[in-house]
Amino acid sequence: MALIPPRVSRRARSRVRRDAWRTALPILVVGCLVLSVVVVAGGSAVRRDVGCGLCHRGHVAANRDSAHQGLRCAECHASPGAAGIVADGLRSIRWLSVSPFREARPGFAPERACRECHSFALTSTVTTYVRVRHADFAEERCARCHAGTGHRVDAERRWYAGPLMEDCTGCHRVSGTNVDACYVCHPPGLTRQRPEDERATVFTASHGAGWQRAHGMGDMSGCTTCHVPADCAKCHGIPLPHQQGWQRVHGDGLTEPVRERCSACHDPQWCTDCHGVEMPHGDGFLPAHGGLAEGLEDVCYRCHVEASCAQCHYSAEHNQTPGVDYHFGAGDPQ
Repeated sequence: MALIPPRVSRRARSRVRRDAWRTALPILVVGCLVLSVVVVAGGSAVRRDVGCGLCHRGHVAANRDSAHQGLRCAECHASPGAAGIVADGLRSIRWLSVSPFREARPGFAPERACRECHSFALTSTVTTYVRVRHADFAEERCARCHAGTGHRVDAERRWYAGPLMEDCTGCHRVSGTNVDACYVCHPPGLTRQRPEDERATVFTASHGAGWQRAHGMGDMSGCTTCHVPADCAKCHGIPLPHQQGWQRVHGDGLTEPVRERCSACHDPQWCTDCHGVEMPHGDGFLPAHGGLAEGLEDVCYRCHVEASCAQCHYSAEHNQTPGVDYHFGAGDPQ
């Protein structure tokens, strides 16, 4: 016979709840106080740039070499007002709990921060390097064109304070044949010309120094503003960029005249970096290649298949010779 638990009176249940609240309330109060202190301390630390360099060492170092080197991080990245202290404090908790386990990224900079110092930009026409009226871009984020003004954007991208031509032409297509179109943005009498230093690219209207050796190494969108692929072939003599599958066939056409075209952009080390051996194969390679290939089959197979060996080495010549196997990796002759 099952036992029926005694009914708990309403007064007893109320007393249990009251006792539970008496126990939990001090814990909740202390927890809220601790959280408030942590949030306010975190928000205040953000405004004093305390600890930014622990995670953002590269960004802090880059800032010292920028036009904003005299500003604190908070002047561009902190949220405004008392509510901003709370918001930044809550973010700091997340940063401390997650950031140690991943690479730090540049923080968001609101438009408000930019316009506190650059309010004149929306009412004037800039004539430094290029002519542009910022009022035409009032709805765009400043960082759309000036993302690198305080920090290097990333290791693969250039460091820039203002947009270069390929940034503009990503949205604004211009005529590559109508020279008058150039003067819309590049009129005579600009305040300054963009400096030719490591932060500039070779894709200027007049091409920078050494552009012949460097122009294929960057973002080709700057080239296509004025040039079509046929222009590349006029100098290079081959389609550029290289057509799909060129790695498997480029050796077949490397006669001496064609090889000279390759050397216009590539030095011999380029060949060695991919092939793993001197290319083209040097004098004396043919009689010695069997010994050279031992243990380097993967290097040979970058260009050759096993059937390539059979073109010279007929298996019928050796398959009855005791202890001799000319297949890669089968061992040395006995």
